[in-house]
Amino acid sequence: MILPVRLIRSHIRYEDPARHPYTLQNPDYHHRNETPVRFADPTLSLHLAHAGETWTVAGRAGLSIPVGRTEPNPFALGRLGLPHEHFQFGTGTWDPVLVLAAG
Repeated sequence: MILPVRLIRSHIRYEDPARHPYTLQNPDYHHRNETPVRFADPTLSLHLAHAGETWTVAGRAGLSIPVGRTEPNPFALGRLGLPHEHFQFGTGTWDPVLVLAAG
């Protein structure tokens, strides 16, 4: 099992045309300084490998399990002028995983 943790750092600095710091009169709902840290969708898989004399081949098959946090459609909320989030920590769907490797 793979249990990923996502850390996303978002930082915004507003500047005027002369590149001096600028403070918005009405801070918007979109750009903000934040560092969200959350678990993402885990993957449950079976891994098989075979080491030959010269080559090693490996394969992995499994599923990504949709338990990571997803957000409502940020584009629809933005059109309505509502606060929203673009960072997604999950897909919301069961996703197949297939990996083949040789070395």
